[in-house]
Amino acid sequence: MKGPAWLPAAAGLLLAACGGSDLPPLVRIPGGTHDLGSRDPAARNPPHRAALSAFSIAARETTVAEFARYLDESGATPVMDPHPDLVRRGRGWAPAPGRAGRPIACVTRAEAGAYCAWLSSKAGVPVRLPTEDEWEAAARGGLRGAPWPWGWGDPAGRAVLNRTGPANAGSTPAGPRGLRDMAGNVFEWCAGEVPDGVPARGGAWSERDPAMGTVARRFVFRGDYCGADTGFRVAAD
Repeated sequence: MKGPAWLPAAAGLLLAACGGSDLPPLVRIPGGTHDLGSRDPAARNPPHRAALSAFSIAARETTVAEFARYLDESGATPVMDPHPDLVRRGRGWAPAPGRAGRPIACVTRAEAGAYCAWLSSKAGVPVRLPTEDEWEAAARGGLRGAPWPWGWGDPAGRAVLNRTGPANAGSTPAGPRGLRDMAGNVFEWCAGEVPDGVPARGGAWSERDPAMGTVARRFVFRGDYCGADTGFRVAAD
């Protein structure tokens, strides 16, 4: 073992109260220089150091219920219609039975960005998608060189991988900074562009190889990708 397999979930945890009930629970990530990336060529993310300003990131993925509220209040229509997680309710939308707490999936990155813009106006604070470096720095939880959000050790019971579908958002054990679902469940859209497409992080429920859920692994999708394995979590300044 290369280091502590686990740190208390309370370490580094700070829930942001700004925005009231409109914002999900947010964790404050301190600014500074972070060692990121991996020497594994399959990660598509070479080792590098990133100087980041402090930011906040959601403690869990955005849920179906939260996305349905956005559709209902904004009048937007999902790109995928009909949508497996949503049902029509009058002129609006509601979570499909049993899916309110699941992470929203089958959304394009543009839809995730539109959700962030709507939430910014509701909460009165700038809400956006995290950059790749921010996502990875948050997922690492201050554990330098750790392959997993919890550090080192077997992902069984800690990551939602090799399943038939996603678990409810926030159902995995919290990492050192109180973040959940950073390994598996759904790929999470990130801001920015990379060669051949747009980035996502974290792995998904459908992945059989545990390495797909490691913190340094980069995934690249088409800009218009909309799949049952991909959702997002928000960040805030």
